[in-house]
Amino acid sequence: TLANIYSWMDINPGTFSNKRPRLHQLHTIFEELQELVDSGLATPDLQASYRLWYPY
Repeated sequence: TLANIYSWMDINPGTFSNKRPRLHQLHTIFEELQELVDSGLATPDLQASYRLWYPY
Protein backbone atom coordinates (compact mmCIF):
# COMPACT_ATOMS: atom_id res chain seq x y z
CA THR A 1 0.00 0.00 0.00
CA LEU A 2 0.98 3.64 -0.18
CA ALA A 3 1.54 3.61 3.58
CA ASN A 4 4.05 0.76 3.13
CA ILE A 5 5.92 2.72 0.46
CA TYR A 6 6.04 5.81 2.68
CA SER A 7 7.31 3.70 5.57
CA TRP A 8 9.94 2.06 3.34
CA MET A 9 11.13 5.51 2.24
CA ASP A 10 11.04 6.81 5.86
CA ILE A 11 8.45 9.45 4.98
CA ASN A 12 6.24 11.06 7.56
CA PRO A 13 4.45 14.43 7.70
CA GLY A 14 7.66 16.12 8.87
CA THR A 15 9.87 14.72 6.11
CA PHE A 16 7.47 14.67 3.16
CA SER A 17 8.70 17.90 1.55
CA ASN A 18 12.33 16.77 1.80
CA LYS A 19 11.49 13.47 0.09
CA ARG A 20 9.41 14.99 -2.72
CA PRO A 21 12.15 14.58 -5.39
CA ARG A 22 12.52 10.91 -4.46
CA LEU A 23 8.75 10.41 -4.61
CA HIS A 24 8.67 12.00 -8.05
CA GLN A 25 11.44 9.67 -9.20
CA LEU A 26 9.58 6.65 -7.84
CA HIS A 27 6.37 7.76 -9.56
CA THR A 28 8.23 8.14 -12.86
CA ILE A 29 9.66 4.64 -12.53
CA PHE A 30 6.19 3.19 -11.94
CA GLU A 31 4.84 5.07 -14.97
CA GLU A 32 7.61 3.65 -17.15
CA LEU A 33 6.95 0.17 -15.79
CA GLN A 34 3.25 0.52 -16.56
CA GLU A 35 4.07 1.58 -20.14
CA LEU A 36 6.25 -1.51 -20.60
CA VAL A 37 3.56 -3.81 -19.25
CA ASP A 38 0.76 -2.15 -21.24
CA SER A 39 2.76 -2.34 -24.48
CA GLY A 40 3.58 -6.03 -23.95
CA LEU A 41 7.33 -5.36 -23.86
CA ALA A 42 7.84 -6.40 -20.23
CA THR A 43 9.32 -9.78 -19.44
CA PRO A 44 7.10 -12.27 -17.59
CA ASP A 45 9.06 -11.63 -14.37
CA LEU A 46 8.63 -7.87 -14.73
CA GLN A 47 4.91 -8.32 -15.40
CA ALA A 48 4.62 -10.43 -12.23
CA SER A 49 6.41 -7.77 -10.19
CA TYR A 50 4.13 -5.11 -11.61
CA ARG A 51 1.03 -7.10 -10.65
CA LEU A 52 2.27 -7.17 -7.04
CA TRP A 53 2.19 -3.35 -6.91
CA TYR A 54 -0.79 -2.58 -9.14
CA PRO A 55 -2.91 -0.47 -8.48
CA TYR A 56 -0.84 1.30 -5.79
